[in-house]
Amino acid sequence: MEANRWIEKAKGYVLGTAKTNTELTVAEVSSLWRVYMHYTMLSCVFRYFEKVEADESDIRPLMSEALGLSEKRSRRAADIMKKESIIVPCGFTEKDVNLNAPRLYTDSFHLYYIRNMSRFSLVMNTLNLSISTRSDMIDFFEECIDTTVSLSRKAVNVMLSRGILPRHPFIHVSDERDIIRQTSFLAGFIGEKRPLLAEEVNHLYLNSLINHIGRVFLAGFAQVAKSKKVRGYMLEGIKIADSVIEDFISILREDGIPAPLPGDAGVADSTEAPFSDKLMMAHVIILNASGIGAYGVSLAASPRNDIVTRYAQMMAKVGMYTQKGVKIMMENGWMEEPPQVFKGNSAGKINRQAVRPPDRHDVHGNVKQKKI
Repeated sequence: MEANRWIEKAKGYVLGTAKTNTELTVAEVSSLWRVYMHYTMLSCVFRYFEKVEADESDIRPLMSEALGLSEKRSRRAADIMKKESIIVPCGFTEKDVNLNAPRLYTDSFHLYYIRNMSRFSLVMNTLNLSISTRSDMIDFFEECIDTTVSLSRKAVNVMLSRGILPRHPFIHVSDERDIIRQTSFLAGFIGEKRPLLAEEVNHLYLNSLINHIGRVFLAGFAQVAKSKKVRGYMLEGIKIADSVIEDFISILREDGIPAPLPGDAGVADSTEAPFSDKLMMAHVIILNASGIGAYGVSLAASPRNDIVTRYAQMMAKVGMYTQKGVKIMMENGWMEEPPQVFKGNSAGKINRQAVRPPDRHDVHGNVKQKKI
């Protein structure tokens, strides 16, 4: 009987891809949970950025659109989870944003931020789309990708009109074809190094740029964090970002490749926090995960062994830094538990009770969990 039930379920997956009554796969459940957490967080950030932008600013419509998209996506994810009897996580709420806080970042930073987060959303939702099988999930993630591409293009247009769009370096490429026959092509530690490949330049500059923008973000968080531990964590992150930038830019300089980073992304002198310590910590951990993934892609695209080693070292360093952040979140009751396998009578079934909503928040915005 059990075997027949799984055969019928398998048929449902194959024949019912275009239906919405098929049970969600583990990939789809985890995608929904991640999307909800991500976009409730971004809703808080964009709501604050929209508030501090002047009415006549050409940036404010972008913030309004980004806010609308984030709210729509988190609502859609919540609706599907409710329909499937999956408890919706608490995520981030109005308790995690202070709309009365003065401006913390420059206009230019707002644009760099929306461009970076659009890049992150495209990567996340492309993966979500590729592992989804149910038609409503496919439609959802397709829409997320299409609207993110549109938003990113608008941000690029505003940056171009302001003359602040960072561009990758230009290089001269050979006009002859060649075949690699020498293992010295991989060498980077001993002897003469070959010139950088265009793909290596691409990743070295992109990672430097992302860390530069992330460094400014962390500097703002360090300036306004209430907890001494959270402030220390942000300052440690700034040091890591500085080391990454110096490391990668130095490799580019060895080949005489200019790699200018934007100097107009800055922090104002406000010390009033626009976001809760919980949100700031969660945001940094998400950026860390994105960075580790980017280093992995860059490593795979860089044959020269000295560059491969640098990426591997950075992945390990950011991984340890992320662990510290996770521990801080756990100590403060800020970390919600994602869906997990239920180890009971129904082995292998996703635990729909794994993510429990809080009874309420305490005066510090900490989640008070129900006793199980």
